[in-house]
Amino acid sequence: MPRRIQTSFTRYNNRRIPVIGDSLTLTYSFGFMCRQYYPTILQGLLNNAGCHCMTRNFGIGGQTSGQIAQRMAALNYHETPDLAIIWAGVNDFGNAGVVSPLTYSSSYPSGLTCSGTTATFVSTVVHGLQTNDAVTIAGATPSGYNGTFTVSVIDQITFQYTVGTGSLAVASGTITSTPAAVSSVGNVSRTQANLQAAVKGAKFGCVGWVTGQASLPVGKIGQRYVVMNDTDSTGGAVAITPNMLTTITGSGGNSQTVWEYRLPLAGNLGWGRVATATTNATNATKVIVVGTHYMNWSASQGDTQSSSYSLYNATNGLRAAQITATASENNSSCAVVYCNLYDFFSARIAAGLDTQGSHSWHVADANVHLNAYGQSLVGTAIYSTVASQSGWIAALS
Repeated sequence: MPRRIQTSFTRYNNRRIPVIGDSLTLTYSFGFMCRQYYPTILQGLLNNAGCHCMTRNFGIGGQTSGQIAQRMAALNYHETPDLAIIWAGVNDFGNAGVVSPLTYSSSYPSGLTCSGTTATFVSTVVHGLQTNDAVTIAGATPSGYNGTFTVSVIDQITFQYTVGTGSLAVASGTITSTPAAVSSVGNVSRTQANLQAAVKGAKFGCVGWVTGQASLPVGKIGQRYVVMNDTDSTGGAVAITPNMLTTITGSGGNSQTVWEYRLPLAGNLGWGRVATATTNATNATKVIVVGTHYMNWSASQGDTQSSSYSLYNATNGLRAAQITATASENNSSCAVVYCNLYDFFSARIAAGLDTQGSHSWHVADANVHLNAYGQSLVGTAIYSTVASQSGWIAALS
């Protein structure tokens, strides 16, 4: 007679953890294997603890926090994240990302053109800039395009600036646009805003950010953007007519908010504000903001047990931006937690596990990047942060 065969299935990798960042997250350029990246190490530690997790690595080398925040859609690409991890900002502090313009064949316009005294730069990738940022243009012919300028952002790949000599010819050459390096004090508020935007991307499923509501593009229904400076003071989503600019109720209060695209037809709802600082999260309910690690350099500018590296310190440097962004976004609907890599790495020196000034976890002395040992420490530190939160391990199991 037929026999009944009983089978059982074990859940595995059904909890999703997207990790977004720069070259500290994706270390491909240093020749590391995938298993040596901290997101992969974190996945192994969590699964060894009884969780069922898969991490996804969305790091891109050289990116600023603004460029990373423009990729916030990655946090929700495949599914609603069970935990989102964001590590960004080191390229904002004296190491800004370089962006090149579009280039075409000689029969088409360049990505850098001029009309009157207004130069228009169309980049090959999302530039991550905001209006009033300073950028340095180099390598262009005519040379009137080159120099350091304050920009006006048109969209995610386009910005404009004013040149001293009008009606320049179409630019040629190996052209670059580099955000001007500024002091830590000048960068803290910008980095904090970008990190908060990225967290909102995880919370509400946003696809990117715009400077103000007037810059919102023609979107797709249900698409959401973070508006960095919402100045609208009129009130909720209302019926619009074709080509009518957004009109909403309530006040944005010159704050960071989330807007959603509805139907662009007459009598239907267009763009409307759907989230402010106090709105309950609709997507991720757990987020970790990773704080930049201890700089164990032999050079004098590194961190020491008595004082921290000035550009990255927790008072008016990069870590201050990361700490403040975490606290600003943390609420009862979404736990946003700070992973303090500075303290974690520093404790190893205090315990005699590593030597001060040895650059033991860096790829080289005075180089912010981590070697395989350093990557393993980051994975361990983030795991410790997860394990220290009440109920997180159970929620990821």
